[in-house]
Amino acid sequence: MSRNSLNTFVLTPWFGIPTPDDVLRELRAMRCRAPMAAVREVNGLVCDIGNLHTLVVPLRGTVPAAEVSEGMKRSAARFFNFPPPTPPTVHAAQVAVTSSCKVGLVTFADLELHSMIVAAVAKILDASGVSSVEATHPAAYVIETAEKHRPLTGLWCGVSVAKGEPPGMLSYLSQGLTQLGLNELEVRCFEPEKDEALQWLLDGASYVAQLGRNLEARETFGRGSSDKRPVTLVPSPVDPGLFVCRLDLRNPLQDP
Repeated sequence: MSRNSLNTFVLTPWFGIPTPDDVLRELRAMRCRAPMAAVREVNGLVCDIGNLHTLVVPLRGTVPAAEVSEGMKRSAARFFNFPPPTPPTVHAAQVAVTSSCKVGLVTFADLELHSMIVAAVAKILDASGVSSVEATHPAAYVIETAEKHRPLTGLWCGVSVAKGEPPGMLSYLSQGLTQLGLNELEVRCFEPEKDEALQWLLDGASYVAQLGRNLEARETFGRGSSDKRPVTLVPSPVDPGLFVCRLDLRNPLQDP
């Protein structure tokens, strides 16, 4: 995976791209404060926004339905009961949105800005879905998240869930921090804590991405000064050759 570029596919009902003016208008409505410029060229749209040089290129053909459905299992949208008006599997074409960093490697700010560009393109083209390596989201979830100025972490970070041991244990795993060259996060909990675990995971992914470094073993992370958990480094449940930073909601930090 390249550390200085980001690639997302917007699933659309027709073959085409937005106009430069439409993209810039939507980004301003989403409170994008980065310097912006966009021009139409022969093969697509070229945008220079903040630290990103972004190409928006129309593609004929569709993403296989099975691939889209599999990606939707990793979308945070499903945890918020976000039914898509049009299933992402229903589309006639794609638009590739590829952002390259002008300076340095991908940062948290670049992830957030790329997500806003994708949301703007999805809205203008009446898209049904947004697909990347990390997850496939209903377009309505992407657009509403950006328009209502909610945290964008769920747009660039996928979420997978698996059952663990002992019985009743759930493991929530982020899928997006590797874009920054960082370890993914794992949050473990029991079934009654599953909603809380999702927020811990998304908040933790945002924190680590902004921090720009991995959490270390025995370091602590919390969603408040009175509610912290110690970090442990463990093999990834999906790739034992990699490590993840684990937070266990059953294991609050105890005062000495």
